[in-house]
Amino acid sequence: MLRWTPEDVGVFAAGALWTYVTPPLLLRDASSVRLRRSSRGGDELAVRLDERIAGHAPQQVLHVDLAGHIVRHDYTASAFGRWAYAAQEVGGYRLIDGVALDTADLPS
Repeated sequence: MLRWTPEDVGVFAAGALWTYVTPPLLLRDASSVRLRRSSRGGDELAVRLDERIAGHAPQQVLHVDLAGHIVRHDYTASAFGRWAYAAQEVGGYRLIDGVALDTADLPS
């Protein structure tokens, strides 16, 4: 069982915010980004984050479709351990005030 203090929960929440909400901004401050062509079409961006960035994992992969939208975000939630691999599916993009946002999990 995990035994977290309120501070642990706060650190995890901050990492979640960066990991789930701001992937495009992470690219700006990443210590390295490698582009790989995906066999499924589109690209994969292998991202290594600087240790000063509060994310769930220092290494992440963003899968980008041919339109330039992030369609999957792979990472390991290091707060739980090396075994906590996650693949967050992203989709249902809609233009809202000129910005393409993932709305797949929002009610219609």
